[in-house]
Amino acid sequence: MSNNPQYEEDAFVDNRRGAVVCDDDPLIVVIASALLRKEGFDVTAVATGAGLADLLASTSPELIVLDHELPDATGEELVDIIKAAAPACRVIVFSGSTTPAPGSAVFAWVLKQGTDELAAAIRRAAT
Repeated sequence: MSNNPQYEEDAFVDNRRGAVVCDDDPLIVVIASALLRKEGFDVTAVATGAGLADLLASTSPELIVLDHELPDATGEELVDIIKAAAPACRVIVFSGSTTPAPGSAVFAWVLKQGTDELAAAIRRAAT
């Protein structure tokens, strides 16, 4: 395991769906994790792009809620890493201000303006 800060580390249970929250804001981690668990996901949280890359070396989550501006990487940089490691993974970028680049490979791009849109994107991704 790396020295990257992690909020929680629950191994994905084989018969449950795995999701990751990658955000350096502990409040966002708590909220996104709760929304994912409500949809039946086991959740692992990491606070950095390096932590996410380390995690992807050992698991392939079904869904990732990704902050666009992490201390060590942008969401756009990480989407390429995610798609190389877990091509079927759906990515929801949860951003404070940025809009997606044209042709972005993300499932949904949600602005950090409350939780309703994030909850709706997670529900869509869970089906």
